[in-house]
Formats: sequence, structure tokens, C-alpha cells
Amino acid sequence: MLEDKELLKTESLSQFYQYLDKNAIRLKLNYALVSSIAHYKEKTEISHEKEQLVWEMEFFLFEIRGNILFPLSNSYDVNKEETSQFPDKMEVKRKMGYLKKRAETSKSNLLKAKYHHLLWMAAETKNKKHAMVAIHNYDELIADYFRFGNNTNSYVGSEIQECFELITGLSGQINHFEQVKRLKNELLFNTGAFDAHEKIGIIETMLAFPKVFKAKDFENIPELLHELLESSNHAIDDFHLVENHIPIALKVVAKKGLSPKKWHLMAGHAYVRLAEHDTREAKSFMNLDNLAHAIHSFGLAGALEEKKRAEQSYFELKPKVKLDTFVHPLSEESIKILKETNEELKVRARELLKRTPDQIYKYLSLPFFFPKYKDAKKQAEKTPSEPFLQFAKQVRFDTNKNIMFDERGTDEYVAVLREFGYRMEETMLPFLHHTFFFGIRSGRLTYLNFLEYFLEHTWIGKPHLKFDLGGNPIETNWANLLAPAVLDFFNQILAWGTSTHYVPNFVLCLDSLTLKLEGLFRNFCERLNVPTSEGKEKGMQEVLLHRIFDNKVIKEYFDQEDLLLFDYAFSDSPGLNLRNNIAHSFYNEKDYTSKKMLLLIAVLLRLGKYNISQK
Repeated sequence: MLEDKELLKTESLSQFYQYLDKNAIRLKLNYALVSSIAHYKEKTEISHEKEQLVWEMEFFLFEIRGNILFPLSNSYDVNKEETSQFPDKMEVKRKMGYLKKRAETSKSNLLKAKYHHLLWMAAETKNKKHAMVAIHNYDELIADYFRFGNNTNSYVGSEIQECFELITGLSGQINHFEQVKRLKNELLFNTGAFDAHEKIGIIETMLAFPKVFKAKDFENIPELLHELLESSNHAIDDFHLVENHIPIALKVVAKKGLSPKKWHLMAGHAYVRLAEHDTREAKSFMNLDNLAHAIHSFGLAGALEEKKRAEQSYFELKPKVKLDTFVHPLSEESIKILKETNEELKVRARELLKRTPDQIYKYLSLPFFFPKYKDAKKQAEKTPSEPFLQFAKQVRFDTNKNIMFDERGTDEYVAVLREFGYRMEETMLPFLHHTFFFGIRSGRLTYLNFLEYFLEHTWIGKPHLKFDLGGNPIETNWANLLAPAVLDFFNQILAWGTSTHYVPNFVLCLDSLTLKLEGLFRNFCERLNVPTSEGKEKGMQEVLLHRIFDNKVIKEYFDQEDLLLFDYAFSDSPGLNLRNNIAHSFYNEKDYTSKKMLLLIAVLLRLGKYNISQK
């Protein structure tokens, strides 16, 4: 946490509570609320105050989603395995007296709303008063957020949407609808500060709570959606239109019993534009899929001429579709599961993007979506090897057709790494794709806030001092070296989403970031006083990157899952061997994909989460 002079001046628990009341919104937006409580807990020497502050931290180490406590931290269970749950469940009942006192004495709408919401959830016999007070405080908190945002030029849209969702959930639980419906009208029709994405988010919340919002509550919303999606003042790309916004509009008109034809027509035109966006052969199968959706949409809209034109385009494109990969047919059940998983990942990505950029990057550095070593190992043990391979000699080639001798160790580890790669392809990389593509195109994620995160919150942004042969000091900051790759990647995604003529090229950013990551790993070892060179016939030489991961000190320092991730990215088959393939120019232009860049971003975020000084 950055130095807070006001916090440092607090000398008593009552002064600290006053500090929390005054700064709660600022601390929450900077995700420093818990760390400020931890700071004063370490400062006080009074045992019962320490205990109370531990409780206070527990109240804010999770978010409320409906009736579920969503953990925001990770710890280690009795088996020393990383988990997103606390080692012991929080016993809210034991702390009810303290919680009630804080709810009565706090002056902050943010804190009071959380306290009363917890009291409502924790009691065996529900007290409607706590739910009503929580709703009132969340309502007042929305006004506080607007004021704070105007005064500090801060983005508070996701926090306001979160408050609306919590009010809606509580209103449904106690059958009190007047306040939330008034608030809905204010946010949608009387608040100019909300942009199209945020207003559509409010409408999406309304759809998620049919008990609260009936058909009559969607009056004028179809017209609002049409204005939001068609107005030139709102820059919404076709991808967002067909994947998120138009499906929401279709649900709204279905509730109102209105004709969906104009929305299907809008979707058809958007799908055609997507198909015409990138006409490279490698994209032909995606374009064919977009045209198929366009034909279906035009049919539902009754637009026969548009449907015929789309069918002609589909007919002309179909012979050109070629796939370079071997296709293994999946069962209908497997396809259904994969589609459901992808939709779930989209939902989670959109949910994550409601938070601040720093919170998004911090979350992506945590282990929630990364495959676990134990799961990959368990699945690898279940997967039988091909019987005929047991009686045949296996010869492995690299990308440049060089025969490779296995330096990877046991067949068991190779199987685990292969399974890890499958899981990255199925879940983590699609999740990163949805998060960064939605985030960059919407302006939520930028190269500046990405670099600022590393400058302010990781060791990567800390200057490192070295001395040359002449004894002159040389200060290096890795953020400056990472900047060109980051800037180019974000610009490629932006241009890809905004221009119908631009063909993205990830050669520059992928080349740069791959080699800079090698330097980061070597610098990481240097800061830990771990050598990265060894004596050879021609003198001292730097060891290969994947050999760094075999160092005993490094193995003890990094998490097992992180070592697996780093191995997958930089070691040879079944790893991707990115550093070797790029450094030796084994890749052609088709091998430079956004997926590989997202993998490197995952490596960068996971590497940045370590605090060298505290290990």
C-alpha cells in the first residue's frame, strides 16, 4: 500500500475508525481497505483491538453475490495447497456483537451497507431491518460514488452497477421493490454520467431478477436500447453487439411482447460486417460462421433480400475454407459442455471488467483460473497412452525439423505438462481472450494502466542498479523495456476492432515480450543471488532459459503451478518453446498469434506477483 500520511497519524482505534469512515470509498477503489486495517492492527499493542481488527478484515475479504460470499483472497489449506477459501470458515455469529456496534457507529455508507448486509445474511432469524438499512445505505452510496467520481475524475461505473445489483438482490429477498425501481429509472433515464455499456449493465441486472422486475418495469427500455446501440455517440463494435448487447435487447422485447425483427436485422448486418472485417484465408472458417449467423438473423427479421445476399456470400466463401489442423470429432455432449464453458468464461470476464484496471490485473495474477498441477497430474494418470507407441521408437522434431533429445525428465512430467497445455487452451486462454479483447476494445484496459500496474504494484517496476566494468552505476527499469511490446499489442487489438481494413500483426510485440521475459527471469535470479551462467569449453556462458527453471532455489521459490506455466511457455514439446522458436526465427507470420501473446501476458502477471524482499 502506498504511504498514507493520514493513516500514519492515527493514534487510537476511534481515530482509525474515523479515518475509515472518511476514506472508505478511496480505499475501496484502490483496493487498499483491508491493507489499511492490517496496518493499524500491526500498530496497536492492545490485544482486544487486534482481535477486532482481524474480524474487520474478514468482513472485507469477500464480496456478496446474491446469498454467496465470493472470496477475494487465496491462502493455503492444511495440505499446503493454494485455495481460494479461508483455512477456517469465518464464524460471523461469534462476532455479531462487534458487527452490530460497527453498523450503528460507522458514518460511512459503504461500511454501514456491508455491515447490515452481513447481519442480514448471518442471522438465523432474519431481521428485515438490516436488509432495509443496507438497501438505504447502498442507495446513498451510489450518490457518494457519483460525487467522488466527479470530484476526483475517477471511474466508478462498475461500483455503481455493483450497488444496484446488491440492492436488487436484497429487494427480492424482502419483497420491497419501490426503492430499487425508482433507482432503476434514475440510473437509466436521469443520469447523463452513465455510458451505453453501464446502462446496458443495469438492464442486464434487471433481467437477472425476474421476481423484482416484471414486464411493466421495462417500459421505454426497448427505445432506450435502440438509441444506445444506434447512436453515433456510442462507440460499440459489432463484436459486442452480437455477443452481448443484442441478446439483452432480444430478452427485453420478449418480456414486453414486442416484435424482435429490427434487432434480428441489426444482428444480421453486424454479422456481415464481422465476416467482411478480415478476409484472410486463415479466418475463412470464422467468417463462414459469421455469415451463417447473418443468414439466420436475416431470416428471423424477414429481410429476404439481405438473406439472399448473405447466402450468396456464404456459397462463394465455403470452397475457400481450409483447416491446417487435424480435426478430432467431439461428441454432441462434449460440444455442449465446451460451449457452456465458453459462455461462462465470457460472463466471468465481463464480471471482472466491472472492476478497476488494477483490480483486474491483480485478479489475473492470482490462481483462480490457472490449471492446478494436482488436477493436471490426476488427469494425466487417467489418460492412457497409445498402445502402439509402446512398441515404437519415438522421434521428436522442433519447429525447424531438428531432431530433439528428451531433456525433460520423466514421461510422467511430460504427460502432466501436455495436460496442463490442454487446460490452458480450454479455459485460461479463452478467459484471457475475452478479458483483454473486451477490455481493450471498450477502453477499460489500456497500455498505460497496464504498465502503471507493474510500476506501482510489482517488483518489475522497481529500478534495478547494476555497475559496468568501469564501476559506473546503470539503473534499469523493466517497465521501460516492456513498454514497446505492450503498446504495440494494445494498439493491434484496438486497430483490429475499429478498422474493417486492418490486419493485426503480432510479430513485433511477441518478439519483444518473449525476449524481455527471458531477461526478467535472469534479472529475477540476479536479485535472488542465483547464478545464470556456467563454465563451458569457451568460458562462462549463460544457461538456456528452461535450465533456469531447473535451479533448486528457483524451484523452491516459485509455486508449482507457476513453474508448470513457465515450462509450458518456454520449454520444448509439449511446451511451446517460445524463446527458442522466436530467437532462431523458426516461426513464420502465421505462428504469431494473439493467443501466444496472451500466454506471455499471463506469465508476466504471474511473475510480477512475487515480492522478492519478502520471500
